[in-house]
Amino acid sequence: MESTPKYAVTKGGQPCQSCIRKGDYCRRWISHNPKCLGFKRDGLQCGSYATGPSRYCRPDHDPSNQRSTDPSVLRLASSFHKKVKSVVLEYRNGKDAYTLSPVAHSEPHECDHVMELHVVLAPYDVVRLKPSGSNAKSQVQTLLYDLKNNFANETSNLNFTTKEINQFKFAMNKGFIDDYRYERDSLHQQGLFSYMPTGLTRKITRRIQKETWDSFDMGRDSIVYNFVDSFAKERYLEELQDVFTSMKLK
Repeated sequence: MESTPKYAVTKGGQPCQSCIRKGDYCRRWISHNPKCLGFKRDGLQCGSYATGPSRYCRPDHDPSNQRSTDPSVLRLASSFHKKVKSVVLEYRNGKDAYTLSPVAHSEPHECDHVMELHVVLAPYDVVRLKPSGSNAKSQVQTLLYDLKNNFANETSNLNFTTKEINQFKFAMNKGFIDDYRYERDSLHQQGLFSYMPTGLTRKITRRIQKETWDSFDMGRDSIVYNFVDSFAKERYLEELQDVFTSMKLK
């Protein structure tokens, strides 16, 4: 992360003498405060004035306090679910990919990300918190846009399933990613399905495993061919491969 200068600049474009005498920002005016170099919850850099003693305008903009991006930045709007349902069901031959049961348009099935958003965002956070290369900020912003529009919400990564299965998958993936990210214990070393809650049949868990792998495989191709080429993209691919290797899907 770039270093912050120790003085502000006056309207005339000259260094503030008060800041120079203090050896730091004098904070006499709002514009004499340092710019916040942290990140907002959407994963983008802030840039607001940091008015407190910290170099961040808010505690949750400090990367050391905000280790993960809020999954809502990738989530589809609820109104979009109705529009996409017919497209997804056509792709899935009118069935839930996990149970192989027919899904009617009138049934209250939930739209599920086969590759959960926590998984999609874990490699992104590695790139976001340690940006490098020229135009690093722009690369990270473009990567987030591509993840939302050319990866996470692709038809091949969506499925309509029951609320119970959707919640089980969410808990399983979140538990794995949380432990993988912070390496809190050795359970994540056993793979993704060591976090599977009880209550699902073996056939269903195997289909979830297969669909997750297929989604990763197609998603990886989409990243290679559809994402804007950048250093951030290459780093994301490397980190994503590490996550999926740890999942032990095959």
